[in-house]
Order: sequence, then C-alpha cells, then structure tokens
Amino acid sequence: MNSVTVTVPGKAVLSGEYAVLRKAPAIAVAINCRALARIVRTEQEFHSVSTPGHAAGQRRFTANDAGEIDWLDELPNQGLRLIEEAWRVCVPAAGERLAVTLDTRDFFAPESGQKLGLGGSAAAMTALIGALACFASQPADVFELARKAHKALQGGLGSGVDIATSFYGGVIEFRTNSKSAPLQHPWPAGLAYRFLWSGTSADTRSRIVKIGSESDSRTDWSSLSSAAEAAASAWAGNDVKDILHVFEHYTNTLRQFSIDHDLGIFDAGHDELRKIAATFGVVYKPCGAGGGDIGIALAADENAVNGFCKTAETFGFASLDISPDPAGISTDVGDMH
Repeated sequence: MNSVTVTVPGKAVLSGEYAVLRKAPAIAVAINCRALARIVRTEQEFHSVSTPGHAAGQRRFTANDAGEIDWLDELPNQGLRLIEEAWRVCVPAAGERLAVTLDTRDFFAPESGQKLGLGGSAAAMTALIGALACFASQPADVFELARKAHKALQGGLGSGVDIATSFYGGVIEFRTNSKSAPLQHPWPAGLAYRFLWSGTSADTRSRIVKIGSESDSRTDWSSLSSAAEAAASAWAGNDVKDILHVFEHYTNTLRQFSIDHDLGIFDAGHDELRKIAATFGVVYKPCGAGGGDIGIALAADENAVNGFCKTAETFGFASLDISPDPAGISTDVGDMH
C-alpha cells in the first residue's frame, strides 16, 4: 500500500443539543459535504501536510515515536493542532514518511470563506485518523481514536455526537454514555426539509464552556432532557405528524433553556425565523450550538418549506444545497502489492 484516501460526511444535530452533554439522546444526520484525507507514502526525510480549506501551502514536519510533532515550516495563524492531536493518538509505523492532504473546502462558504457549521473539524479528524490507521504499526479503533483526539482538540469538551455522525453516516440516535454503536434511523418518508445558513459563523466552544461552568445546582436540565428524549422517541416512531409536533415542543424548550442560561442559541436571526416559520406551518430550529451557523426547516408539505425559505432569504439566510448522506466513513486503498 502506497496511498489511501478516506472521506467522511459532515453533520447537523437535529435534536438533543446541550442535553446530550447530560446523557440525553441526540438525533443527528450526516450531511453530503465530505472531508477528505489522502496519505501517500514518500521517500522524503520528513512528513508534509497540505490543508485546502484551512490554510494554503504545505508544511513539513518530523515526529518522534510518541507522535509529538516538530514543525519545520512556519504555521498558519490558526495553527494545525488538529494534525498534532491526530498524530499523537495514531502514530505511523517507524520509518514511514507520509505526505498528507486534508481537504475541508466543502465546509466553508465559497464566496466569504466562512465556516458553515457542518462539523468540519470532526469530519476532518475522523478522515485523518481513518487514513493514518492504514499506516499504523498496529490495528486501530478509528472511531475511538477520532473521538479521543477531537475531545483533546476541544479542550476536553463535547459529547462526541459529531464524530459518531461522521463515522457512521445516516441518521443516528446518539447517547454519550452508550458503549454500543448508535441506533440508525431512516429519514421519515414525507418529511420535507431544508437547511439554511445564517451567514454568521458561531463559536460552539464558548457556549459549551459557558454551560459547563455552571454547577448542577444552578442548571435545571430536566425539561430539556425530557424534550430530547421525546424528540428521539418521535423520530424512531417515523410518524411525520408526531415528529413535527414533538420537534416544535423541543424547539420551544431549547429556546427557554437558552434564555434561562443566556446562551444566545436563537441569536443571528434564528428566533425571527422560528416565528415566521409557524405562519407557514413549518417547524424551524437552529442546529447544534446555535447563535449562528445553520438551522433546519421541517414540514409535511414541500411547498410550505419552499415558501418559508424564500422569506428566510429576505432576512439574509441562504438555502444550502445539502442533503442527508447515508454513508459514513469511506476508505479507498491504492497501490496494493
């Protein structure tokens, strides 16, 4: 084997955001924008990495047996910690010299270059670990290593739902404390949808830090956790009318949770769209941490979604040409001998 290419999808959290941090279920869907990691064995005396979508150019480095990287070139302003954390948990076999390409261009708006909020860092980490595992000296559990490395990248924060969605693909029901693979659900027949981008890139980490800094005695998770349980149960039931009813309740509960803890989940225009959506018979909510990034419109009528989205665009939101991706991690090994 002289080369390997791994791709994984992005993600959108449909329900259970924040509550998943307290072991409630999250429903998340893989999205058909993909991170790509390609690794080629070389004869150079160093490793190299190119990161289209993150930073232009190529950076060279060496690494010791513990996976600690020594950079030979100046790093971009935002650094390359993702590469460092991945290398630390999945060290290539001794003597390997690798040229890495990690392409995340699908996760940025083409004109502005802003991140869309589709789980790009988690997808990139999963793809890179998947590729590095092919050059490791011993068998590697790609999912667990990706989750470990991404959590380190986030300073120990996060539930792992983004890694799980990228790895498994499709629509998953994820619980942080589960030792088994997440449940897989179909996209309900007759449930129309559209993803919308707010035009503002959100800071997920700051919101997780904020809610995590509150003691359990100050934070009442019961209503949000119960609403997340109901949303997961409704999705598993596959009844569109019930899903819309329960997701409307979940959205209202999430909004109140945001108000109670000053999280700003419905900022950047999401709350205005939530109100407008109701006049079209549409349920609208931000996906994930909120405060920008993306949201989703859900309805039993495609025409209702189309009408709502036209109105949303007058408020500065953009409809995204993305859809659920049933496939998770995909690996293509080349030059077998």
